[in-house]
Amino acid sequence: MNNVPPAPPSPEWRLGKRAGLEKAPYPKLSDVPPRPTDLPTAARVNATVTALQEDNATAGTDRGGRPDAAALGGPAPARIEPLLIPGVGVVGRR
Repeated sequence: MNNVPPAPPSPEWRLGKRAGLEKAPYPKLSDVPPRPTDLPTAARVNATVTALQEDNATAGTDRGGRPDAAALGGPAPARIEPLLIPGVGVVGRR
């Protein structure tokens, strides 16, 4: 148990490795960064939401001309057989 190797050194991208931070003052909760100016408009957000809802509605119905996995050389889909569980009955599609 005592033959534990030492921890690896902290990577350079760690915040604690940045020069000058050891003497920097601790930030206050009242120090708030300025509000971002490049936010999307409400119309753009609504257009994105509408596009995503339309994509979600057609996700299971339209393949968009894309081949399925079997056509690309993948294995055939798994075949699920009904399962008889004693005391419960048949589970699964028939």
